[in-house]
Amino acid sequence: MSFEHEHETNEQFIARIMRFGCPTGPLIQAFVIQALRTYAEAVSEAPAESLDSPLLCGESWKATAIWLKTELNRKYGGSGRKKSVSDDDVCATCRNCQYSPGEMSCCSKGWPGMEDADGYIQECAQLALK
Repeated sequence: MSFEHEHETNEQFIARIMRFGCPTGPLIQAFVIQALRTYAEAVSEAPAESLDSPLLCGESWKATAIWLKTELNRKYGGSGRKKSVSDDDVCATCRNCQYSPGEMSCCSKGWPGMEDADGYIQECAQLALK
């Protein structure tokens, strides 16, 4: 058993694996980014109380996931998924949103806005009013 990396910090660990230490080379970067996106999506959509534990506040864990999902969407574009947009949501009046009242809507910018805990976009740097 090798103890070469026994005392590395979390930041050092992430930097090491992202530098292609994986046998499949640069594929590790896509894998890690997709894993982050998948987990952030799952946690951000879960009820906060279901994330509570003796060591963890579900609201804080969910807020962290929402922040990470927003950052990933800003850097890599949205997941391409459709979402429900209410008529009082800031997206409803944005040219980037293919707003469909009563149906699922799409954002040509990949939903880059900052969502609240309920999934509503509260602010967006890409907002382009109609």
